Amino acid sequence: MLHQDLPPPYYPEPSAPSKKLQKELEENCELVKAALNQYGFKEGHESQIAVFLDVSASMENPNGFYFGPGYTEDEKLRNGMVQKALIKALSLAVELSPNHLITIFPFGSAAYAPVTITEDEIEEAAIKIFRSINRTFSKSTDYYLPLAAVRQHYFHQSGLTTTDQPYAGPPVFAIWLTDGDSNANFTNAMNEFRSSAFNAIFHKFIALRGHNAKLNFSQLETICNIKANLPNRDLVILNTPDELTIPYFFKYYRLWLEEAHDHKILVNDPCIDMNVANPDFLNQQEIRTLESLEAEHEHDHDEGSALPKFALSRNILMQNRRPQPKATVTETEENICKCVLL
Repeated sequence: MLHQDLPPPYYPEPSAPSKKLQKELEENCELVKAALNQYGFKEGHESQIAVFLDVSASMENPNGFYFGPGYTEDEKLRNGMVQKALIKALSLAVELSPNHLITIFPFGSAAYAPVTITEDEIEEAAIKIFRSINRTFSKSTDYYLPLAAVRQHYFHQSGLTTTDQPYAGPPVFAIWLTDGDSNANFTNAMNEFRSSAFNAIFHKFIALRGHNAKLNFSQLETICNIKANLPNRDLVILNTPDELTIPYFFKYYRLWLEEAHDHKILVNDPCIDMNVANPDFLNQQEIRTLESLEAEHEHDHDEGSALPKFALSRNILMQNRRPQPKATVTETEENICKCVLL
């Protein structure tokens, strides 16, 4: 079983978002539009928005990501930081998803049944999720089970894959909200992530330190740096969901879309204006600075991390072999558009 057998939860009837929430959604949607314009996305681009939501006990105790101020359980969930992050995720779906909804995959020691959230339901999103897991946080975290479930959900496959899998639908933009490394099935998870690089899915890891400022995410770093078919993973480390901004979502997504289309994984045109320079490219001076830092701190590691503090991203090395952007640029500009920074 890929999810726990739970009794059907009770959900309140959806109602239109409050004026305050509607305004927040509209403001976020404007930021999404600005980011899409900055990255050269053309009208017609579509993505399916999936959210892997950590429901392990540490997400609430000690970190307090789910419950905010309030008197009742529902009120606290509406005011929690997870709820605010889901509102931002929904704003992506409003602008990108063909059906304007997000599909949330709660996970802990198991992969729970997916929960869909529409605009009309966003005000109750955290409540709906909490009830779907029977109001009980999980005791551990397992990345393998939810990823296997999501690959099965969208691509009707899971397990070992070693060849590109053409996909005619919109790519899956998967956002992971988690506050810790997996403590189960990590080898299986690595294999599943490696296989997912042959699918039309991009993983954006939002790792949350919470109250543990020294927390490292060595396993997530390892996942994001494994050699695979395509670099379809990116890691952002924040203190809380409150720090999550719209630009964090888009970094390296365009680069992966180009690669996936080149590999024929994305059958349809991802609708990117190649005359718009990719904001993720570095200039030569930035590359030299990064390389200098890497050399200087080659043997320095964060506590518990297997990676140097200033490790060059595999994306940087990969970009050296990519053709230059198709934009009309000068020879000098061509020479500086070679790498990207993780």
